[in-house]
Amino acid sequence: MIHGLASFLLLLIVSTQAHAANEINILTPEDGTRINDQTVWLVASTTVDMSGMVARLKNKQTTKKIDGEVFKKDKVVAFHALLSLEAGLNEVTIGEKSVSIFYRPKNLPTEKSTQKREVLQVHPPYFFHNPQKEATCAQCHDSVKAESKPDCLQCHGELTTEKYLHGPLGGGACVVCHDPKSAPTRFSPRFGGKGELCFSCHKEKNVKQLSLRYFHGPVGVDECTVCHDPHGSPFRFQLVEEEKCLCYICHDQKRIANGKIVHGAIQQSKGCCGCHDSHASDCEGHLLDFGNALCCKAECHPRFAEITEDHPVLGHPVTGKFGPERSLSCSSCHDPHSSDFRFLLSAERHSFCSKCHDDERS
Repeated sequence: MIHGLASFLLLLIVSTQAHAANEINILTPEDGTRINDQTVWLVASTTVDMSGMVARLKNKQTTKKIDGEVFKKDKVVAFHALLSLEAGLNEVTIGEKSVSIFYRPKNLPTEKSTQKREVLQVHPPYFFHNPQKEATCAQCHDSVKAESKPDCLQCHGELTTEKYLHGPLGGGACVVCHDPKSAPTRFSPRFGGKGELCFSCHKEKNVKQLSLRYFHGPVGVDECTVCHDPHGSPFRFQLVEEEKCLCYICHDQKRIANGKIVHGAIQQSKGCCGCHDSHASDCEGHLLDFGNALCCKAECHPRFAEITEDHPVLGHPVTGKFGPERSLSCSSCHDPHSSDFRFLLSAERHSFCSKCHDDERS
């Protein structure tokens, strides 16, 4: 079981009674690993009384109590608690025993590449379904078996609480994506995960994208889960963030939309996807259409569709190529994202024309 999502959190579980370190075993989470989902099960076992234990979650400067359940079988006592993490390095402590785990949510701004590499190198992925852990759990849980269609939701029911669920999860068919016979850890994503797994079902998407000229970065490297959560999300299409905010996970919002006047299309529910295709396009910049046709769509500025000249002054063209490095379109004069000037002009009106006609000034 891989749990996931991205940034920084600190979990601390302390005991109100003194327990020797060798009396407590933290089965999961595993020390020094990283996850990408927000939740992970804490499971600890001991041979001493755990009724006096208090679980606490510490995130940076805040600490709160974590409620769990205590199970007893023969001489073994187990403590279970579903931990809801926040981004960052988390430390779990019970008595004198402690483990740390790194949680990196997907919808956080991308760190510098060096920072990301450090996290990947220091904190390997967290897996639950290995033979040792499953054998330990099976001592008390008869449902932990190498069956071909296990009831994953017995442990992972929290994944079904989102508004929009991935089809296989909604139908309880986890093994469509997770291989119960994978080794050394069971239930790893089939085909190694990534785009190959997604396109095993979404074949038509793959065929369409491969026929187009420009790929969106995550699509080009088969990283569908940069934008889509493979289990569920509060946002449609299982996006990891609200549609109009999604692109800012990777793209600097201050650079794109920091002007005093922001293009209305960006502020609408579709955000950037009102003009850009989020997967692939034949148009440069992943635009939905070529040149001025995009701006003149029926829902945007249709009254300019028939204008071929005389804008903004008589005799002035609005489209065409003027030399090997000069072409004219709406975006030659108007910034498509934001500007400090009226009509999204890229400069003050009194100095605007001199950008192209500086050699004609008297």
